[in-house]
Amino acid sequence: MVALSREIFLRGLSTQDIKKISKHIYGETYSPSLVSRFNKELGEALSLWLNRPIERKIKYLYLDGVNLSLKRDRASREALLCCVGITETGDKEFLDFLLGGRESQISWENLLLRLKKRGLTDKQLSLITVDGNPGLLAALKTCFPDVKVQRCTVHKLKIIARHCPRALQARIMADVKRVIYATSKREALEEFGVWKRRYQNLAPKAVACQKIDLVEALQFFDFPYRMWVSLRTTNIIERVFREFRRRTKVMDTFPTEGSCIRIMFSLIQIINDDWKTKPMKNFR
Repeated sequence: MVALSREIFLRGLSTQDIKKISKHIYGETYSPSLVSRFNKELGEALSLWLNRPIERKIKYLYLDGVNLSLKRDRASREALLCCVGITETGDKEFLDFLLGGRESQISWENLLLRLKKRGLTDKQLSLITVDGNPGLLAALKTCFPDVKVQRCTVHKLKIIARHCPRALQARIMADVKRVIYATSKREALEEFGVWKRRYQNLAPKAVACQKIDLVEALQFFDFPYRMWVSLRTTNIIERVFREFRRRTKVMDTFPTEGSCIRIMFSLIQIINDDWKTKPMKNFR
């Protein structure tokens, strides 16, 4: 009944719906003892999961945060910091998460250091793909200073767009995409040079924005072509966030920190189970 109630909730029904269903299946409504048992078993499983050794050889890491509505003294938005790893053969695993308040350097360092303690090392990692959050970038310099960092090109293009004059935005963005979608790093650098000369005077802020992180935006070119589309963005983790939102839309706000953590853990378990049969094909 515990497992069934959890699954029903995570499939989109509210706790009120579960009360009605439990009356037919369990013989009584969703009782306090059942809630207590559910929380205890889930808490024990969570503790084991958060402290498990990372035994797979993770080669690619994706880091990002999603804001959730959580009630403490009052309702507030807090960041859930998330980490997804991929092996050399394309096996995906949601490795860890941390409810971190804001995406600060300290919060990200806490998560990254926990990953290192569980066995993730600089030597085994080839690339870390991130959205460009300043706190995360600072934490990576402290915890994984020798690993290449790829700036998500989707996020980067959105930032560049905000620096474009409105009248020229469509044209500038169409041209800058020639840098990202080049056939080699050499061609990408050549395209950037052309784009820079064309718009240096027309959109200096947009050019400066792209120039600052150019190296990090083009790291994916150092890997096999078949992997580029997966390595250059945080889409793999963004899809997880969409699933989080879909499954928790019946809740406006998480009532407690504990309930938030338990529910997100349950969702992550479902996602990891699903991923076991769906490796990344372009990594093989």
